[in-house]
Amino acid sequence: MGEPTMNAVAVAMPVDALGRTPYVKPDQQKLIDSVTAKYAENTSFAGLMEELSALGLHPYQIAQNAQSFISPGGKITDRDGKAQSAKETLLTLNSQALEILQNNAHLANAIRPENLSEEGAANVLNGKDHYIDLNNDGLVEVGEAKLMIFPPLNSPKSVKDAWDAATAGMDKGDKLTFSGMMGLPLNLPGAKNQLSDMSSSGFNWGKLMQDMLYSNDAARRYNRPEMSDKVESWLTNFLGALKEQGLA
Repeated sequence: MGEPTMNAVAVAMPVDALGRTPYVKPDQQKLIDSVTAKYAENTSFAGLMEELSALGLHPYQIAQNAQSFISPGGKITDRDGKAQSAKETLLTLNSQALEILQNNAHLANAIRPENLSEEGAANVLNGKDHYIDLNNDGLVEVGEAKLMIFPPLNSPKSVKDAWDAATAGMDKGDKLTFSGMMGLPLNLPGAKNQLSDMSSSGFNWGKLMQDMLYSNDAARRYNRPEMSDKVESWLTNFLGALKEQGLA
């Protein structure tokens, strides 16, 4: 196993015989980043390693003391290779590390691992680019918060591709409004369709879009004409993109 390599922003962790790397806790990573930043324009790799060693943050020190490891497939295990839940991993972190994760996730409340579902714990660790919806309810638990993301995470790739095509170049505020308009009504008690239904390959997207176009037209007299026209354009574009994917 060779010496870890370094660039301006990261220090590589050693890989063990099982192909795993040690899980670097958030407070450790924050301190490592502050040290490596000083060496961004400095080629003294030895100096960097010496400073990290003095702090107990040399990659080999972290590997020796780590309680959790990340497998090649991204799963977290303990030192013996036993799968470790996200909740169990959070329970190994100190208050400083949990506060960093809280800030990274923009959570209003402190992270209390013992109160979290596995989904809520996993999404705190994974970060927003790797959110998961374990219970397939169409909502995303992050810590104790619940987020509505449209299209739902578990919906088919073809739906997500249609959404991306329909919203390409759309103003960020408009896209957020359209996303809420599509998803929030489906999260209401008694709604005919639910967010969780959209994970099915047999979901009737054509019927949903036609119903939404009808509702928008019926509500025209209550809304500004330009807003009704804009919503009609959004819905029509999304319906067209869904048709191109063979979904409507």
